[in-house]
Amino acid sequence: MADSESDGIRKAVTDLTMSVGRLTGTVEAMVAEFRSERDSSAKSRKAVYQALEDLRHEQHRAASEIRDVSSRVERMEPAVDDYNKRQVQLETGGKLARALWWIGGGVMVMAVWTASNWDKILGAIRGWGGR
Repeated sequence: MADSESDGIRKAVTDLTMSVGRLTGTVEAMVAEFRSERDSSAKSRKAVYQALEDLRHEQHRAASEIRDVSSRVERMEPAVDDYNKRQVQLETGGKLARALWWIGGGVMVMAVWTASNWDKILGAIRGWGGR
């Protein structure tokens, strides 16, 4: 019976060794996967930090460009205001010139009419005055 007990113990030890081996393999696989995930997470975090850093640099560049454009616009404002003022003056001058042309034309028509009818006008004035 000692042999059968020995065989039973050997078989139990062998089964136990195989189970421990499978367990060891599973733990090693889990450790390898954990390390892989850790490395992957580290790379992912590094990529996120790099993207955030790039975004920060882009934001600073954009802010700098906005300040530059803003200062240019501020320097242009007096010239634009002057241009707009002159445009209003030109429009007003054009309206005034048209009005003067119409008035001048009216004066010319009146002068021509008066010159062409001068004899009639003098006759009417003399007749009205009694001469």
